[in-house]
Amino acid sequence: MRLITGTRRTTPVSEYKDHLSDDDSMTIGAFDGDKLVGIVTLQKETLPKLRHRATLKSVYVKPEYRGQKIAKKMIQKLIDICKSEGTVRKFYLMVMTDNEGAIQAYKKWVFIFLVKIRKRSERAINSLTSI
Repeated sequence: MRLITGTRRTTPVSEYKDHLSDDDSMTIGAFDGDKLVGIVTLQKETLPKLRHRATLKSVYVKPEYRGQKIAKKMIQKLIDICKSEGTVRKFYLMVMTDNEGAIQAYKKWVFIFLVKIRKRSERAINSLTSI
């Protein structure tokens, strides 16, 4: 069985199963009743010298639910969980440079711009970290 993701690439269901059962990642969703409207995944670093870091991945809210601070609430929940565990102190994420809405939101949420990285496709990615 295969699924189509929001990025229009085909991903095996087994990849999602492995990802969701990984002890070093956390995924939370936002629901409207029983309808999933948003998802955020945080991947913790596993190397001993990097265990104080984690990367936010798969930040997505359905278009019709955007502007309601759903992503912010999900991200904050993951950060709060990490802080309560006491291990992770730095949070990173990457966002496409043409996703101005996300970039502005992340800057408001105390993420700061670090670097632009060029991909083979010549699209740049902003790398942001929390301070």
